Amino acid sequence: QAEISNYDFRWEFYFDSDRVSDLFAISPFYKTIDSPIIAAELSSPDTVRYGYGNVDSATLKGIEFDYRQSLSFLKNAWEDFYWTVNLTLVESEVDTNNPNFSTTSINLRDGESLTGQAPVVFNYSVGYDNPDSGLNFALLYNFVGERIVALGKGTEPNTDLSSTHQLDFVI
Repeated sequence: QAEISNYDFRWEFYFDSDRVSDLFAISPFYKTIDSPIIAAELSSPDTVRYGYGNVDSATLKGIEFDYRQSLSFLKNAWEDFYWTVNLTLVESEVDTNNPNFSTTSINLRDGESLTGQAPVVFNYSVGYDNPDSGLNFALLYNFVGERIVALGKGTEPNTDLSSTHQLDFVI
């Protein structure tokens, strides 16, 4: 069972006391994980397969920036429109000593990034929300940086997932 210790701080600045949704925030964080679950390559020369198991520990440190604002400053006709921006930057590192994979004993490289953790996540949205009519819609963009899907064993390369871009429209 993984145990997580999380240390974070959030500083918020509100642009207008009447609109608590309009803000800028900075949130540095630091996390330690004892016995995190990671994915690793368990391949033999004839087959490629992946497995999940625990390693000693992992650390994550980073910072998140959050900005939300109503577009009402343009004119009253824009009061139900808003935009948001969120950026998260993360460094992670895994201590792969004593891997515990039930099916096999493997040798993993120390100091790799935590599997599945992207170093950059960016979100942007622009939308409309009218509580009186119940109508709301938004255009959302999401970027997730390249990340490790499974750690390679020994000198084998990691299995990586390329950066992804996603555009959504929701009503």
